[in-house]
Amino acid sequence: MQLKPRKRKAHTKSPAGCIACKHQHTKCDEGRPRCGRCKRLDIDCVLGPPPSSASSSRQTASGPPSQELASPTRPHVAEPLHLLDLELLHNYSFDTYATFLGKGLDHDVFRTKLVQLGFNHTYVLHALLAISALHMHYKDAARTFLPTTAAEHFDSALHLAQSTMGHVTEEDAIAMFFFSSTTAVYALAKDHSNPYSHLTSASDPVDDFVLYFNLTRGVHTIVRHHWPFLEHSWIGPLFKDQASVASPAGPASDYPRVLELQELLQACEGDLRETYAHALDRWLAYMAVLETTAEAEIHLLLVWPIEVDAEYLTLLSCRDPFALIILAHYAVLISLRPNAWWAAGWPVKILDAIIRSLDPEWYRFVEWPRAKINHHDLSLFGDQAPSIDVEMVN
Repeated sequence: MQLKPRKRKAHTKSPAGCIACKHQHTKCDEGRPRCGRCKRLDIDCVLGPPPSSASSSRQTASGPPSQELASPTRPHVAEPLHLLDLELLHNYSFDTYATFLGKGLDHDVFRTKLVQLGFNHTYVLHALLAISALHMHYKDAARTFLPTTAAEHFDSALHLAQSTMGHVTEEDAIAMFFFSSTTAVYALAKDHSNPYSHLTSASDPVDDFVLYFNLTRGVHTIVRHHWPFLEHSWIGPLFKDQASVASPAGPASDYPRVLELQELLQACEGDLRETYAHALDRWLAYMAVLETTAEAEIHLLLVWPIEVDAEYLTLLSCRDPFALIILAHYAVLISLRPNAWWAAGWPVKILDAIIRSLDPEWYRFVEWPRAKINHHDLSLFGDQAPSIDVEMVN
């Protein structure tokens, strides 16, 4: 008896489906911008070529490459391994992560555990890749597509994180802490290339910094119910480093204009005086640490905005002279850490905007910040210097 070969049952994949579904021999619903399967798995969805005759296929294969394929800098978006994302992850793991830390923390923890956290919480991974893309662009400005890549990853991170923000659990607390932190960094890093961009655009550096402060403060707001858990988790050293500057360590007498400001504050009303005094006291504490301790953690730059009173941000938005002068001193903190690439150019940009907003009677209070930033940063005003007659202080 002769057995007839069994006919193979055809699978139900769509000939015009996406590449991921084709690879898994799965039917694709061809939904846009992502098919149902890719959306459920939260993976990139790239539509494959439409069915065509053999002649048209040969013509496509032998025809001129598309503009994207011809690009010498950007991999094709349909690369199965998404090589650009792998490059971004490699850059983060071997370079970017270290730019946020000093010598007092275990670098391997933040290089490995944070990436692993990203594999379990995709919005963290997207956020890390966004920051890495901006860092790569900072190092190689010729790769002009990277800011767009960063924006795409950050938009994905924000979209995925929104469902968690309203009800953060202990399981999500560490992931949300890092996502919120990278959000604040992203806000600065995405616009650091030109310290004079505010002169030709509608963007105002002071308003931008108020936004940055609010984003930074949002870290505490989102995870405030789980703060004790965070302090005893594997990211606890971050909080211990912050606690080391719990009290002002530097006397105001080291900064004569600050001492004069404190004397002027005595004429302010009670609540207002306390708001300014608290901001200055915290600035003195962090200034003493960052100016005298080379290995002090860079992430301390993100802490001062959390510690000032909310009323201070309101005064800053209103261009209150005292608030602006205090912000000028905060810009000095940033200039003390030139390896904080994500804030590059901002000390110059902020101080320029502050001086333009102040009346001449207040100029003497920004002499010291101007001199310090000019010493640590690039030439402060160049050919576009405002005509301000202030004495430069060493």
